[in-house]
Amino acid sequence: PELKDFVIEKLHSYWSPDQISGYLKRLGIPRFRVCMETIYQFIYSDEGKRLGLYRYLFKSRKKRRNLYGRAPRKSRVLEHHGIAYRPMEVNERGTFGHWEGDLMIFHMEHGKYNLTSLIERKSRYMVLAKNDNRKPEPVMHSIADKLKPFPNLLTQTITFDRGFEF
Repeated sequence: PELKDFVIEKLHSYWSPDQISGYLKRLGIPRFRVCMETIYQFIYSDEGKRLGLYRYLFKSRKKRRNLYGRAPRKSRVLEHHGIAYRPMEVNERGTFGHWEGDLMIFHMEHGKYNLTSLIERKSRYMVLAKNDNRKPEPVMHSIADKLKPFPNLLTQTITFDRGFEF
């Protein structure tokens, strides 16, 4: 109970859970130590919410976000443009000229690199395009440059995943 009262007092003084944890660790009092994560769990527990402790945090959120998570992106691709709606001849790989595209990202010792892979569905012919970055405009320009030498008959459709770069 003394530890809980101490933590609540420091939170009311606008100390962060990290500061409270570090201070208690430095004090070195046996059994009077708590880690930052435990303080956050207490703040967002039923008791902590009832006391309104989240209001004393730097970013006073009622609900805690996942530490390594991110908010899901909403797709800008209309539902009727989804993969389920592509023509049957594309699904069955009956004719040439239908491509699938994806972006591959590599982490190397000199930095990050990304490639766009384009695979023709019937022949499995692959074309790789190096991109300067992952933004949509440069990616689409590199795809257009790689497919320019092919006749129109061999570049009928391209199916992409729902990544933001496409």
